[in-house]
Amino acid sequence: MNRLRRLWSRHPILTAVFVVSFLATLLFGIRTVMFALHWDGPEHTQQPVAGWMTPRYVAVSWDIPKPEMFDIMSRVTGMERLPDKPKPIDHIAKDLGIPEDELIARLQAEVAAYAAEGHHD
Repeated sequence: MNRLRRLWSRHPILTAVFVVSFLATLLFGIRTVMFALHWDGPEHTQQPVAGWMTPRYVAVSWDIPKPEMFDIMSRVTGMERLPDKPKPIDHIAKDLGIPEDELIARLQAEVAAYAAEGHHD
């Protein structure tokens, strides 16, 4: 403990930078492990599309690259561009003025077709 106090008294800025860097590394390391564990289980892969999901969640669940997911969402919604802020499927349906079930059915069909084409391992 005396070494730490001595280090702090001699190099306070360097010690603070080291501590912040260490904490950031720890935080991002924990997030990475949690993300990997979350998507490791079969219950999180190829989930049926639900209203609470965002297009990004669907893309990760079905292993669809971002550009292809944008193409799918454009075909399904008729929108040239998705909103900048991520929105769940049910909010997108509400914004478009179509029933949530209809949008989910369209999206599920496109995602299943994408997977059936052999894009998913």
